Parts: sequence; structure tokens; C-alpha cells
Amino acid sequence: NTRTITKALEMQSAVSSTLSEIESASYTIRRENIRKLESFFAKNESPLYPYARLIVEQAHMYGVDYRLIPAIAMNESTL
Repeated sequence: NTRTITKALEMQSAVSSTLSEIESASYTIRRENIRKLESFFAKNESPLYPYARLIVEQAHMYGVDYRLIPAIAMNESTL
């Protein structure tokens, strides 16, 4: 029936809008985390500076706290 289809389309639109807002917020947070990590690497003269974006993006992709990767790398080496 037409009313059911209309309701379903409205719900789909609402869900799509919410997902867009979540993705936008997530992107903003990752961008801020990249800035924080770049600042940390610059302050510590780390050769990992050019990899800040990659570290944050990969951490996000695999559900890992982005700070864990440099913490391990810096603990296990002279980075």
C-alpha cells in the first residue's frame, strides 16, 4: 500500500541522514586526531610525522585507539 511505502521511504531518508551525520562527525574526529598526532610527532622530532594520517586512518579501520600504534613503535624502537 502507498502509505506503507511512503513511511518506509521516510524512515530510509531519516536513517540515511543520521548515518551521514555520524560519518561527518567521525571524519572530524579523525582529522583532529591526525592534527594531535602530527603535533606530538613534531614536538618529539619523530620520523613518524609523515605517517600520522595513515596511522589514524588504519587505527580507525581496525577499531584500535590511534595512540596505541605510536606508543608501541616508540617503546620498541628509537622512533
